[in-house]
Amino acid sequence: MRAQYQTKQRNELKTFLAEHAGVHLTVVQIQEGLEKIGISIGTATIYRYLKTLVEEGCVVKYITGPGTSACFEYLTAGELPDAPDEFHCKCLACGRLIHIECAELAGVGRHLSQQHHFRIDSRRTVFYGLCENCWKAQQQ
Repeated sequence: MRAQYQTKQRNELKTFLAEHAGVHLTVVQIQEGLEKIGISIGTATIYRYLKTLVEEGCVVKYITGPGTSACFEYLTAGELPDAPDEFHCKCLACGRLIHIECAELAGVGRHLSQQHHFRIDSRRTVFYGLCENCWKAQQQ
Protein backbone atom coordinates (compact mmCIF):
# COMPACT_ATOMS: atom_id res chain seq x y z
CA MET A 1 0.00 0.00 0.00
CA ARG A 2 1.17 3.52 -0.77
CA ALA A 3 2.13 5.85 2.02
CA GLN A 4 -0.70 8.23 2.80
CA TYR A 5 -0.25 11.96 2.96
CA GLN A 6 -1.13 13.34 6.37
CA THR A 7 -3.21 16.26 5.12
CA LYS A 8 -4.98 18.67 7.44
CA GLN A 9 -8.38 17.45 6.25
CA ARG A 10 -7.46 13.78 6.76
CA ASN A 11 -6.22 14.53 10.28
CA GLU A 12 -9.37 16.54 11.08
CA LEU A 13 -11.57 13.69 9.86
CA LYS A 14 -9.61 11.08 11.80
CA THR A 15 -9.71 13.23 14.97
CA PHE A 16 -13.48 13.68 14.60
CA LEU A 17 -13.99 9.94 14.16
CA ALA A 18 -11.72 9.14 17.13
CA GLU A 19 -13.78 11.52 19.28
CA HIS A 20 -16.85 9.48 18.25
CA ALA A 21 -15.25 6.03 18.62
CA GLY A 22 -17.81 3.26 18.90
CA VAL A 23 -20.52 5.36 17.23
CA HIS A 24 -21.95 4.34 13.85
CA LEU A 25 -21.98 7.38 11.56
CA THR A 26 -23.06 7.88 7.96
CA VAL A 27 -21.11 10.18 5.66
CA VAL A 28 -23.89 12.76 5.98
CA GLN A 29 -23.66 12.62 9.80
CA ILE A 30 -19.88 12.93 9.63
CA GLN A 31 -20.07 15.92 7.29
CA GLU A 32 -22.74 17.63 9.44
CA GLY A 33 -20.72 16.96 12.59
CA LEU A 34 -17.61 18.47 11.06
CA GLU A 35 -19.53 21.52 9.84
CA LYS A 36 -20.90 22.10 13.37
CA ILE A 37 -17.33 22.53 14.60
CA GLY A 38 -16.33 24.73 11.68
CA ILE A 39 -14.59 22.17 9.47
CA SER A 40 -15.57 21.98 5.82
CA ILE A 41 -14.64 18.81 3.94
CA GLY A 42 -16.31 17.82 0.69
CA THR A 43 -18.34 14.61 0.45
CA ALA A 44 -16.01 13.02 -2.12
CA THR A 45 -13.01 13.76 0.09
CA ILE A 46 -14.72 12.20 3.12
CA TYR A 47 -15.50 9.05 1.11
CA ARG A 48 -11.91 8.88 -0.14
CA TYR A 49 -10.41 9.22 3.33
CA LEU A 50 -12.91 6.76 4.83
CA LYS A 51 -11.94 4.19 2.21
CA THR A 52 -8.30 4.63 3.20
CA LEU A 53 -9.07 4.41 6.93
CA VAL A 54 -11.08 1.22 6.34
CA GLU A 55 -8.12 -0.26 4.43
CA GLU A 56 -5.81 0.72 7.31
CA GLY A 57 -8.11 -1.08 9.75
CA CYS A 58 -8.92 1.80 12.08
CA VAL A 59 -12.44 2.26 10.69
CA VAL A 60 -15.05 -0.41 9.95
CA LYS A 61 -17.69 0.02 7.28
CA TYR A 62 -21.14 -1.48 7.93
CA ILE A 63 -23.69 -2.01 5.19
CA THR A 64 -27.09 -2.90 6.62
CA GLY A 65 -29.02 -3.53 3.44
CA PRO A 66 -29.63 -2.48 -0.14
CA GLY A 67 -30.52 1.16 -0.57
CA THR A 68 -29.30 2.16 2.89
CA SER A 69 -26.39 4.43 3.70
CA ALA A 70 -23.25 2.72 4.93
CA CYS A 71 -22.20 3.43 8.50
CA PHE A 72 -18.63 3.87 9.66
CA GLU A 73 -17.22 3.17 13.11
CA TYR A 74 -13.81 4.24 14.42
CA LEU A 75 -12.04 1.47 16.32
CA THR A 76 -9.93 2.20 19.34
CA ALA A 77 -6.43 0.68 19.49
CA GLY A 78 -6.51 -3.09 19.87
CA GLU A 79 -10.22 -3.42 19.09
CA LEU A 80 -11.09 -6.13 16.60
CA PRO A 81 -13.62 -5.25 13.88
CA ASP A 82 -15.11 -8.73 13.79
CA ALA A 83 -15.19 -9.79 17.41
CA PRO A 84 -17.44 -12.85 17.78
CA ASP A 85 -19.60 -11.16 20.44
CA GLU A 86 -20.30 -8.01 18.42
CA PHE A 87 -23.61 -7.76 16.60
CA HIS A 88 -25.89 -5.04 15.30
CA CYS A 89 -29.61 -4.38 15.48
CA LYS A 90 -31.40 -2.11 13.03
CA CYS A 91 -34.71 -0.50 13.86
CA LEU A 92 -37.18 -0.89 11.00
CA ALA A 93 -39.12 2.18 12.14
CA CYS A 94 -36.47 4.85 12.74
CA GLY A 95 -33.48 3.25 10.98
CA ARG A 96 -31.19 3.46 14.02
CA LEU A 97 -28.24 1.03 14.02
CA ILE A 98 -27.46 -0.29 17.49
CA HIS A 99 -24.11 -1.85 18.41
CA ILE A 100 -24.57 -4.89 20.69
CA GLU A 101 -21.90 -6.76 22.62
CA CYS A 102 -23.59 -9.80 24.13
CA ALA A 103 -22.22 -13.05 25.56
CA GLU A 104 -25.48 -14.86 24.75
CA LEU A 105 -25.23 -13.98 21.07
CA ALA A 106 -21.53 -14.83 21.12
CA GLY A 107 -22.62 -18.34 22.11
CA VAL A 108 -24.70 -18.53 18.94
CA GLY A 109 -21.65 -17.44 16.92
CA ARG A 110 -19.47 -20.09 18.58
CA HIS A 111 -22.15 -22.75 18.02
CA LEU A 112 -22.38 -21.91 14.32
CA SER A 113 -18.60 -22.04 14.04
CA GLN A 114 -18.04 -25.26 15.99
CA GLN A 115 -21.11 -27.28 15.03
CA HIS A 116 -21.85 -26.02 11.54
CA HIS A 117 -18.40 -24.84 10.41
CA PHE A 118 -19.76 -21.39 9.61
CA ARG A 119 -18.12 -18.18 10.80
CA ILE A 120 -20.28 -15.11 11.16
CA ASP A 121 -19.05 -11.84 9.68
CA SER A 122 -20.19 -9.43 12.38
CA ARG A 123 -19.78 -6.50 10.01
CA ARG A 124 -22.73 -7.89 8.08
CA THR A 125 -24.69 -9.53 10.88
CA VAL A 126 -27.73 -7.39 11.53
CA PHE A 127 -30.90 -8.26 13.41
CA TYR A 128 -33.94 -6.32 12.23
CA GLY A 129 -36.77 -5.26 14.52
CA LEU A 130 -37.85 -2.31 16.61
CA CYS A 131 -35.74 -0.29 19.03
CA GLU A 132 -37.10 0.34 22.52
CA ASN A 133 -38.45 3.80 21.69
CA CYS A 134 -40.25 2.69 18.52
CA TRP A 135 -41.60 -0.44 20.19
CA LYS A 136 -43.01 1.65 23.07
CA ALA A 137 -44.52 4.14 20.62
CA GLN A 138 -46.34 1.33 18.80
CA GLN A 139 -47.73 -0.03 22.10
CA GLN A 140 -49.55 3.24 22.85
